[in-house]
Amino acid sequence: MYRKRNGSRGFSMTKFAHAVIPNFFEDEAIPRLDSLQPQRHDMLYYHQIHKSNPYALDENSCYAGGIVDTEGLSKKVFKCLQKAQICDKEGLVDTSKIDGKKFMHQILIIDNRRQRELVNMLFWWEEECARLRALISDEDDLARTIEGIESGRRKPVNCTTQDQSARLDTDTADLNAEEGDEYPDDDIDRKHMLDEARFARERIRMRIRQKPSQRRADVEAGEDDLADQARTHPVPAVPEGIAQEKPPMYYS
Repeated sequence: MYRKRNGSRGFSMTKFAHAVIPNFFEDEAIPRLDSLQPQRHDMLYYHQIHKSNPYALDENSCYAGGIVDTEGLSKKVFKCLQKAQICDKEGLVDTSKIDGKKFMHQILIIDNRRQRELVNMLFWWEEECARLRALISDEDDLARTIEGIESGRRKPVNCTTQDQSARLDTDTADLNAEEGDEYPDDDIDRKHMLDEARFARERIRMRIRQKPSQRRADVEAGEDDLADQARTHPVPAVPEGIAQEKPPMYYS
């Protein structure tokens, strides 16, 4: 039995056969409907990264991921996930809370196929959160590195963390000569290091902005040659007098 759009109930022999004998109608040439397609990954990822807390699902995430067809039903599914403690109050996913014996009864408002799609989405998004957290952490580290290079800070050696923090707030001229430099004094070396750090940060930002279907396996594994290409094929300078467009707003 299933509910029609007009609110009445109907019966589908095909859906019944899929539920009772799942492999009866299977065709190896046709992808399973309960496996999320790349475009649905893209829609959910795009929806999440433009939020203040990209890791947390919200009432419209199931609708953005194509699990349900309406925003109203998406809100109901999200409440069921929170009630089952699969999503906490903020919307963070914990797939260890998924109980295969209870799950289908906890999300009764959608059919079995969509329940399987929902489970796939939850496990996939948990993996995406781990990737996204690592990228954002790397971006923050690079931002601090760039700030240190630009400001010419020095790193005192053989001192405690508190002493180090206090010395970083003082003028660099007051530091002792024996203290090691965190970054080179030579302007050329400093500029080279700054360019490398900026390129690495832009590379991280690119990976954050990219949708799942746009990702390259070699870039994700760090085996690409983008850095070499950037050195051998620099971006040409824009001639004077030609108006330049403002750069895109990056995720922060």
